[in-house]
Amino acid sequence: MLRARSNEIASSVIDGEATLIHLTTRVYYALDGVGAEIWLALQAGTSRDRLIEELAPKYAVSQDAFVTDLDSLLAAMRAENLIEDAEGDPPAPVPLPQTAPLTYVAPVLQRFDDLQEQLALDPPLPMPPRTATR
Repeated sequence: MLRARSNEIASSVIDGEATLIHLTTRVYYALDGVGAEIWLALQAGTSRDRLIEELAPKYAVSQDAFVTDLDSLLAAMRAENLIEDAEGDPPAPVPLPQTAPLTYVAPVLQRFDDLQEQLALDPPLPMPPRTATR
């Protein structure tokens, strides 16, 4: 199972856009469209296969293209330390009503480093305790 590193990431999804702040590195990220849906699923805990099964059919995209884009996004999220592997099974899926396929735009993790100094001076939430390094 995959999940968001909720103890290190402050996030919010508003109007289909996810904004994330890594509280340790103070880097800000944004995801929109299907990327925001993926982030919501990761917050609850999910698997790669479940993401493919639940989201690919919602969009006007081939499953191969969706899988390629998903793997790229998950790799970027791992590289930025936004997600982690977790024990256990993902929660049961929530059935969604059938609708016409939505327009698909490949999910891209946008990274913004220009807020690091500002967030260091005025963090949005209490900072997690730092571990001592020797």
